[in-house]
Amino acid sequence: MSDDKLVSEIIGLHFMVEAERESMDHKRKHDPHIGLMVEWMIKGEIVNLVCSSLKSAPVEDFVSTVVCLIGLQLHVSGGFDRMKKIADMVDEKSMPAGEWLSVTWDEVGDWYH
Repeated sequence: MSDDKLVSEIIGLHFMVEAERESMDHKRKHDPHIGLMVEWMIKGEIVNLVCSSLKSAPVEDFVSTVVCLIGLQLHVSGGFDRMKKIADMVDEKSMPAGEWLSVTWDEVGDWYH
């Protein structure tokens, strides 16, 4: 796959994650049960369980795994320099996607955010 195609794919994956985040934020704002559940759980004992279930994002989890695998493949084929080249190209085309990629690649190969 060409570098330009890879960059386009990564930016597309980032947009999928953002769409899921926006959808989840919308649901949280318009579902009164979520607010009541959080308030009850904060007074209770299972705060971590509620927080993790509210943050559950299947698309983001899957996409982050795929992007980490891409980072590992880049690291194996060209080391940190190859990862940096692709990350710079992503950042040049979409700064939000570049920031997301940098965080997602944290500790992949030699990458540290």
